[in-house]
Amino acid sequence: MKKIFLLMMLLVPVLGFSQRDAQGGLTKEEQQKSSAEIYLSMALTENQGRVSVKLDFGKTISEIVTDKMILVEIEELNRMRFDSVIEAMNTLASYGWELEESYTIETRTGALTYIIFAKEVDRLKRYSTGPATKPSIQSKGGKTPAKK
Repeated sequence: MKKIFLLMMLLVPVLGFSQRDAQGGLTKEEQQKSSAEIYLSMALTENQGRVSVKLDFGKTISEIVTDKMILVEIEELNRMRFDSVIEAMNTLASYGWELEESYTIETRTGALTYIIFAKEVDRLKRYSTGPATKPSIQSKGGKTPAKK
């Protein structure tokens, strides 16, 4: 019995480390998990007793998301109108969005509440604002080189 116990004490750590990747220390399951997140902001305003819910995904979302199904989901969510905050939160949860943070700002007309949600995605494309250009010598105020 003592030998079996000692053998188990030796094998458990060895088997645990054998599941880890040599470079990153991650298991294969952890490597397959998502490594990027996208965010949305839910703005809540109250006007004469009615709560208005507005979702904002940002301007660049369609340019950075690589998965077409996520873009379809975003379009569906943009078209939806919500009668209550709970309805909006339950709908977002059904699409896989998770609550990250919330904060309230006091304005002249009342309180404005923002709720930030995140969703894990496989990967994102890098956003670029346009073609990169080198500044010319003239734009720096210098003289152009003489032609030979």
